[in-house]
Amino acid sequence: MALPTVTQTWTFSVNNTITFVTVLGTMQAYARALKDFLKTTMGYTVKGSCTVATGAMDGVDRWSADLDVTPQGATAGVAQAWFVLTDGNGCDICMAYQGASSDVFRLSFSPGGLFVAAGTPANQPTATDEQVIASVQSIVNATASANRRYHFMATTDKKMFRAIVNRSSAGVSFWGVERVTSSVLTPTIFSPAVWGFFYSVFTYGTATGIQSNYAATAGGVARIHSNQDVNALIGGGGENFGDVGGISNAYWGVEKPDLQGNLGEFLLPVTCTSSTSRAVGELGVRIDWWAALANAQGTPAQGDTFDTVNTNFFAAFGAHVLPWDHTNTPGVS
Repeated sequence: MALPTVTQTWTFSVNNTITFVTVLGTMQAYARALKDFLKTTMGYTVKGSCTVATGAMDGVDRWSADLDVTPQGATAGVAQAWFVLTDGNGCDICMAYQGASSDVFRLSFSPGGLFVAAGTPANQPTATDEQVIASVQSIVNATASANRRYHFMATTDKKMFRAIVNRSSAGVSFWGVERVTSSVLTPTIFSPAVWGFFYSVFTYGTATGIQSNYAATAGGVARIHSNQDVNALIGGGGENFGDVGGISNAYWGVEKPDLQGNLGEFLLPVTCTSSTSRAVGELGVRIDWWAALANAQGTPAQGDTFDTVNTNFFAAFGAHVLPWDHTNTPGVS
């Protein structure tokens, strides 16, 4: 199969390892590393931060060390570490250390860039248009053993980022906030054309495409203007290929389809869809993101690559196929 064309210019930080000591330490190291990548490497704007009950939406970075990612709060209205960055779309991305266990973070975004500090600044920030993309999911896995491998990638225009965590060759979390090519016809306003997504399972299910429950906390969310409800907030993220190629189990009977010359696994673009009342349909097509259909749920495997001449231009994390750094074989364990 011919490989797809990458349309964006990507910057990569791949095959990073967190040597396991504690789940708390792993979570803190990951959160600070992602903040550093977005702020220092990519140039996202710091809007505000909080550590040890000291916080404000004042443009100050208070996470200079892993231990600054503390404390964790159980709910919105208690002290917790948090960080808000603004991307090139004008969207705010909020990471709040909130949850019931050390491996959980609350991840959300504000399409309009509207995050403000709470009345008590050490508490979770708020935004009137906030979209939560993860709130109870594990980001680094709660198992108290094994190193974690993480990979970050973002576009040079600061409008798209993706963050992946693996443990022992299995996917743990995959999330980001990025642009999407709108499929909305009437009205044409989809502003900004962004969505947030989170996956904790990277493989195919049966009949429904890449697994997710298509809910705001797992499958992704998008903000669009729907036909009947102006400024509607619509849950999205379901790929749902349906009967691809006349099959209903989301993969072929052979790894390399005959009609494409037995040349490789079949790659196809991935969409965002909505089943929300009064806003049913396709929201858009994801940018530089493909799915690989092969002959089993486990094919392609974590870390598979898709080229033999231009080595490591594409990599698979379960069914998700993404641009890669052209150099490194993806490390997943």
